Amino acid sequence: MVLGALLKRLWLWLAALTLAPGGVAAQATPAPLEYTVPRVVLRLQHGNAGCELLIHRPPARPRSVATALPWPCAFHTNPQGQVRSHLQAAASYLLIESSAPTQGRDCDTRLQAVRVRGDIVRLAPHSSRLASCPPFQWEAPVFTGAF
Repeated sequence: MVLGALLKRLWLWLAALTLAPGGVAAQATPAPLEYTVPRVVLRLQHGNAGCELLIHRPPARPRSVATALPWPCAFHTNPQGQVRSHLQAAASYLLIESSAPTQGRDCDTRLQAVRVRGDIVRLAPHSSRLASCPPFQWEAPVFTGAF
């Protein structure tokens, strides 16, 4: 019974993506899971607690940090599918997004910001949650306001 409900939800979600103008299915490129800034490679991966941020500063070993977001997640992109960042005060700010359809036409969308200054990477201590479906084009305060 639980499996049937999950399959129905997955089917509804896929149908909504296919039919939604500008929805995730309309994007030609897959959601980006990796982004490189000078001296640091950031990668999103599935972890035990959900979405994890893998931080790699070569030649050091990568370290993994749990985000407050469920899997799947991806970096926020511009309409062309490229990771979108905001530069302010010698730091790059990125957003990690996770979105899943809910009953009806809304989505459960969660955001968490990342700040990179030099080779220091900091994940925002809190995430945001909203009932809206992608795609989005966030303003600068959404990138920087969590710090």
